[in-house]
Amino acid sequence: MKKIYILIIAVLIILISVFVYILFSNPGLLITGPREKLDFNEVCTKFGGEWVKEYNECATDNDSADIKGFCTKFNGKYYECDSACRHESHPGDCIDVCVQVCSI
Repeated sequence: MKKIYILIIAVLIILISVFVYILFSNPGLLITGPREKLDFNEVCTKFGGEWVKEYNECATDNDSADIKGFCTKFNGKYYECDSACRHESHPGDCIDVCVQVCSI
């Protein structure tokens, strides 16, 4: 009888762990439902950035924008000072400006 309780507890721990992992790996589910329904363009703009759909990133050269906050909210990868020419295959003369970027 004791073994059954241990087995039930182990299964519950595994199920809870999987549930928590899914929520933290896709924070958009907590806010609006499935990630596909979230309008990143609108949300990125609210944080002071510009949504670059082709690269799934929110970016701006405006220091007062909260791109780091956007990244935290949506579990993205934040770059404090990326190149303005980061997507150019041959950037040539690139403007020397720091661009805040959050890649989703």
